[in-house]
Amino acid sequence: MSKQHNCCVYLGKELASYGFGDNHPFGPKRYHVFEKEFYKQSLHEEVDVLVPQKVDQSVLELFYTHDYVEQVK
Repeated sequence: MSKQHNCCVYLGKELASYGFGDNHPFGPKRYHVFEKEFYKQSLHEEVDVLVPQKVDQSVLELFYTHDYVEQVK
């Protein structure tokens, strides 16, 4: 049984292929750099690593405003 932590990080191919547009600093290339360094520094031992999940917009709007979700889309 693995230990549960107070923090989690979502990692997966779904996030690796996502981008916020050409002018945003986080994109597919940056994701792989982050993931490599994350494991190199053994940070996976300090947090729970979870698989990204698709959710309906209504779930997102439990945490974010409708306008913000629309802007990100």
